[in-house]
Amino acid sequence: MIFNPGAVEFAGAVLAGVESAAINRRAEKMVVAFGDHGPNAVFVDVPERRSGVVLRQRLTTTTAEAPGLGTLGDLRLSATAGGADASAWTVVCRCVLVRVDHEVGAGGAARAGGAVRVMEFVCVSADGAADPVTVTPA
Repeated sequence: MIFNPGAVEFAGAVLAGVESAAINRRAEKMVVAFGDHGPNAVFVDVPERRSGVVLRQRLTTTTAEAPGLGTLGDLRLSATAGGADASAWTVVCRCVLVRVDHEVGAGGAARAGGAVRVMEFVCVSADGAADPVTVTPA
């Protein structure tokens, strides 16, 4: 979870006012095996998994329209731990925008009477084996 990331871009467009970015991973398919000696799993494998990112963006009167659903592009964001430049990093992932929601008065900027756009992306691996999310020191 990255709070108040620095620069955020998707498909070449700057996304201003991003409050947070959550990188999520979940199993799409699991293999769970049990033995004969008790009720607990003895083997678990995750042969298919999904990585995704959820961005929360504060909306203002000058915020650009969200990219269209199904847009494929590179999502790039920068962040620092505790604001220290020495511990800065960049996150890059190729992804597709799959959901855009809006919240008013729910939390974050919305709690103060503003509005928040929530965008969900599914990350795409280059070859199916490589991790689609790359984190590098800035």
